[in-house]
Amino acid sequence: MSDRDALHEAGHLVVASVLGRKLYGATVNPGTRLAGCSLFASPDPIPAGDLAGVDVEDLPFVLWPASLRRNLEEQALISLAGPAAELALAGPVAGRVPDPVAVLAAELVAGEADLAWAAQVVDEAPHPSDADSVAQAAFVAFGRDAGQAGPWISWLDAQARELVICHESLIRRLAGCLVASQVLGAAALEAIISGSLVAVPG
Repeated sequence: MSDRDALHEAGHLVVASVLGRKLYGATVNPGTRLAGCSLFASPDPIPAGDLAGVDVEDLPFVLWPASLRRNLEEQALISLAGPAAELALAGPVAGRVPDPVAVLAAELVAGEADLAWAAQVVDEAPHPSDADSVAQAAFVAFGRDAGQAGPWISWLDAQARELVICHESLIRRLAGCLVASQVLGAAALEAIISGSLVAVPG
């Protein structure tokens, strides 16, 4: 069982929980292409009044309704939290550049990603969908405007790293439980997050 994979999934889950998302389950799959999976609720629906008479295609992102901006930011933040936890708490992988999820996402948005390099990163990264998710959120917000998307992704990446450091002990505890059981349901996740369960019974 890879502690890195468990830390990665725990990073997603803890940040999702901090942002108010309900957690449904998590799994880690040692030795498989899909190294892990975290399931949590989608963001709350955007109030209809926030979108009344608003055509976001004609507005700069900073003028979008706050609820819509925050939904996109949260999507990207949760995606970035997994790689941030893995890198901050397990360190870089020997012989490999630290996981460039934020960099790859920005280049995907700009349409400038070197496809050979991107394919190599995806092949080496245990969680390639994180970059795709961040890139999708940025593309919705900024189109292919790398001048705005890049700084936005970097800003969210820094926030993800700060959240990981602030919640390091919880991420490590949740990762330890994932390593021990490989699958955690909603009740176990809630108990671990609340502190009423500190280890999964053997």
